[in-house]
Amino acid sequence: MQFFIEIRVLIILSLACLSVCGTAPAASEERIQVINEHIEQFDVHPFLLGSLKPGDKISVRVDQISGSLEPIIALVKADVEFSRLEALYKDEVLDRVGTNDEYHVIFPKFADRHLGAWSQGGGQRGSLAFDVEEQKDYLLLIFGADSWVAGKHIASFGDYRLQIGVNAPRATEDEAQAVGAAIARPLHDLHQAVQEYHGTFSSDDKPVTLPLTAMGAGETLFIYIETDDPSVNPSVKLRDFGGRLLAHDNIHGSKRVAYFQHTFTAADRTSSLEIKGLDQSGQVASSDFRILIGINKPEVLQGKADSGGSDLIREPLQVTVAIQVDQISSISQKNENFSVVGQLQLTWVDPKLAFNPNSCKCNKKVYGATNFRVSASEKGIRLPGYIFLNQQGKRHSQEEIITIRPDGSATWYERFSVTLQAPDFDFRRLPFDTQQFFIRLALLESMRHFVFVADAEFNLVGEHLGEEEWRIPGWETSTAQVGVRDKHSQFNFVMHAERHIMYYVVRIFIPLGLLIAVAWVTFFLRDYSKRVDVSAGNLLAFIAFNFTLGSDLPRLGYLTFLDEVMVIAFVFAALTVIYNVVMRRLERTGKSDRLARVDSILLWTYPLLYLASVWTLLRIAD
Repeated sequence: MQFFIEIRVLIILSLACLSVCGTAPAASEERIQVINEHIEQFDVHPFLLGSLKPGDKISVRVDQISGSLEPIIALVKADVEFSRLEALYKDEVLDRVGTNDEYHVIFPKFADRHLGAWSQGGGQRGSLAFDVEEQKDYLLLIFGADSWVAGKHIASFGDYRLQIGVNAPRATEDEAQAVGAAIARPLHDLHQAVQEYHGTFSSDDKPVTLPLTAMGAGETLFIYIETDDPSVNPSVKLRDFGGRLLAHDNIHGSKRVAYFQHTFTAADRTSSLEIKGLDQSGQVASSDFRILIGINKPEVLQGKADSGGSDLIREPLQVTVAIQVDQISSISQKNENFSVVGQLQLTWVDPKLAFNPNSCKCNKKVYGATNFRVSASEKGIRLPGYIFLNQQGKRHSQEEIITIRPDGSATWYERFSVTLQAPDFDFRRLPFDTQQFFIRLALLESMRHFVFVADAEFNLVGEHLGEEEWRIPGWETSTAQVGVRDKHSQFNFVMHAERHIMYYVVRIFIPLGLLIAVAWVTFFLRDYSKRVDVSAGNLLAFIAFNFTLGSDLPRLGYLTFLDEVMVIAFVFAALTVIYNVVMRRLERTGKSDRLARVDSILLWTYPLLYLASVWTLLRIAD
C-alpha cells in the first residue's frame, strides 16, 4: 500500500514538472545578421524584427562608415503607427532644433515619451540591448542625430554597418560575422525610388543629357519616356562613366514611347541618360517630353508609377562664387591688360566631404590646396577646379585655404594677384571714354557636375583701389556657358570704370589750347617773316605733342576723340604756316591793303572754325 502511495506521488510530481517545464521559455539558437546601408538626411530606416520569443536577448550595434552620421537606435512595437511617429519626430524635434533648443536635449524627452528602448550613441557608434518580454513583432529604427555646429543646423547622414544579434552578445563586437537565419528585414524597400522629370528636346542634334545618381550593384534601373507631340518619338541611351553604351531603346524613333530596364552588375556613380526626339523620317525634332526613372520599380515600364524616394537625376553641384577686388595695381592701355590683387571664395556642398565631428573633435577641417586635392583624388571626389579665362602669365596665390564642415559644405578661399587681358577696351571717346574691366572665371569640370552661382552679397570692390587715373562707380556679376562639345560654367565679374578727366585737362587740353592760342596770336603780327617762324615752330610743337600722346595707346585701327582733336590742330597749324608763307610772298608784290583785309577776316574766323570743328566732333562722339 505504501508503494502505490509513493508511485502516485512520483506521477503527480512528474506531471507538475512537465507542466512547469512546458511553460518555461526555450532558449533560441544564436543568430547574427549584418546589414550595410546608406541613410540620407532626415531619413529613418525601419527594420521589422520577427520570430522573437520571450526571453530572447536582442543586441544591436550601428557603426558609421562614411559621412557625418551619428547613429541613433530605437526599438518600438510593430503595431505602432509609423507615419504618426515620423510626424511627431518632425514636430517635436527637427522643427525645434536651433541655437536655443539643442537636439541632444530635445531628443531624449521625445524618446522617453514615444519610443521603447533607445540609444543615442553620441558619436560614430551606437549600441542597444533589449530583453524580449512578450511574443510580438518589433520595429528597429535607425536614423541620424542632428546637431547645431558653428551656428548651423546639420542633419547627419552617411553609410553605416548594422549588426543585430539574438542571444548573441558578440553581435556588438567589432566586425562581427553573420550567423544563422536572418533576424530583420526592411519594412519597405530601402532601395526603391521613382522620379518624374519634364523637359524639352532641342532640334540642334544635341541630346538631352541627364546624369544619374550613384547606382549600386544589383539595382535595376527602369526607364519610360513619352513625348507631348505625336509626331515626335523619343530615343534613349544609357551610358556608364566611361561613355560605354549599357542599354538603349527606340534608337531610330519607330515607337511612340521608349522604355527599358537595366541591372547594374557593379556600382556606377556616374552613369547618364542621353535622350532626343526623332520625327517620322528619323531626323532630330523638338518636343516636350516626360520621363519616369525608377529603381527596383517595374511598374515604371507602364508609365504609371508614383513618384517617391530620393531623386535619381543627379543635379550639378552649385558653386557659389564671390570675388573681392582689393587693388588695381596697374592698367596698361598699350598692352590692353590690367593687374589686380583680390580675394576669391567658392562655396559648395558635397555629401562625400561630410564627416562626423566626433571623429576629429572639431567642427571643421582646414586644408591647404595641395593636400586637399590629393585627399579628394584618393577618395574619388570631384572638385570644382577653375581657371581665369583672361589670365596673362602666371597667377600668384598668396594663400589657398579650404574649410570643410561636418555636413559636407566646403569653402575654398584664395588671395591672388594676376594680370588679366582687357581686349574689350574701346578708346573711341578717349579721354571721355568708359571702360569695362572683366574678371572671367571658368570651371574645369563640365556643367553636368558643377555650375557657378553668383554670390549676391560678397562680390565687392575695395574703397582704395590704388589706381588714380580711374574710378569704379559700379560693378556687376553674371554667369554664362562656354565650350563647344562639353559645356562649362563661366562667372563674369565686370567693373565699370571712368577716367579722371583732370589729368587730361591739365596735361593735354590746356597746353593744346595754349598752342592753338599762340597760332592765333600770330595774326596780330604785321611782320609775315616772324609769322612764318612762329607758326612753323608751333607745328613742330604739335608733332612732339602727338608723339607723347601716342606712347600711351596701342596702335589702333580707328581714331580716338583725342586723335581727331590733334588731327584738326595739325591741319590748322599746317594751314597757318602755309597761309603765312603765301601772305609773305604776296606782301612783296605790294598788296598790303588787301592782305590786311584778309587778316582781319581770318583773325576771328580761325578760332571760330576751330571751335566749330571740336564741337562737331563732340556731337559725333556722343
